[in-house]
Amino acid sequence: MELYFSQHSLTRIARRNLKKSDVYYVMLYGKEFHRSGAWIYFLRRKDIPGCDQVNDRRVRLAGTAVVCAKDGCTIITAWRNPRKGLGNIKLKPQYGKCAD
Repeated sequence: MELYFSQHSLTRIARRNLKKSDVYYVMLYGKEFHRSGAWIYFLRRKDIPGCDQVNDRRVRLAGTAVVCAKDGCTIITAWRNPRKGLGNIKLKPQYGKCAD
């Protein structure tokens, strides 16, 4: 799968000291959510494979989220929030559902 990075995402990835390979890793092993018309991949610590649990570079990716457009190929942005990142994602409304 080939990914396309928006200019915004390249800026955010650089500011958060991430590499493109880190984005691929989060998308490969992270939990996938469909929220607000986009795909959000969030890497929890328990999603990191056992062989990578000793790799500091991979372990520090826990709490990283990558937002991908509907097409599944365009990266919109990325952020890190190991404490409340998953909670914030779950609070976003699902695409096509009305908030009560």
